Amino acid sequence: MLENSSNNNGRNINLENLPSPINKTVLYLERQLGKNSPGIIIVLGSGLGDVMADTKILREIPYSDIPGVPVSTVSGHKGVLVIAEYKNKTIGILRGRLHTYEGYTPDDVVRIIRSLALLGAHTAVVTNAAGSTSKKNGPGDIVILKDHINMNYQTPLISLEAKALGETFLDMSEPYNNKLRKKIISTAKINNIKLREGVYAWTKGPQYETAAEIKMLNKLGADVVGMSTV
Repeated sequence: MLENSSNNNGRNINLENLPSPINKTVLYLERQLGKNSPGIIIVLGSGLGDVMADTKILREIPYSDIPGVPVSTVSGHKGVLVIAEYKNKTIGILRGRLHTYEGYTPDDVVRIIRSLALLGAHTAVVTNAAGSTSKKNGPGDIVILKDHINMNYQTPLISLEAKALGETFLDMSEPYNNKLRKKIISTAKINNIKLREGVYAWTKGPQYETAAEIKMLNKLGADVVGMSTV
């Protein structure tokens, strides 16, 4: 099982020959998870750590135990990979995420997701707690992202790690899967859940934005703003 993996581009990857440290991350998770490697990943942002409480927990692995994965330092981010069963599907729940404002590189931030993708994950649902650039969004409103603006100009696609995994010149005309978005919107409507679509602006933080910056982001077309997700 460790010999080869085929990513979304159909490119065969020898897991054991990946550059360090992702090779250590992948091999450790493969040994720990075995047949319980998840097909779906859910990243829980600030304040959402217990949202999947009705799942059947199969395994919990602290980030601190996973080689190549930094420790989450932000309050409210537990820093645990939970393998759970939900409606007969095996899912990986990331209780807490990593951020570049913690001093980590973009590779550090995405390494655990990259590793789970190499082990078979095909879908990621990413959540966050964000601020609004417009009064049309109030506290507690749910916004589903249709696009984003990268105000940091940082990317995890310029490293040797990224090049070893596949194509780095990615088409970003549809950064968030339209088929999955439509399904979420339809489900929300059926359940009378108020849902808006919007554009997310990624700023580095950890300080929040100034009033002038909020006005600028709104004029650029951003509906919400935060320090993660992108």
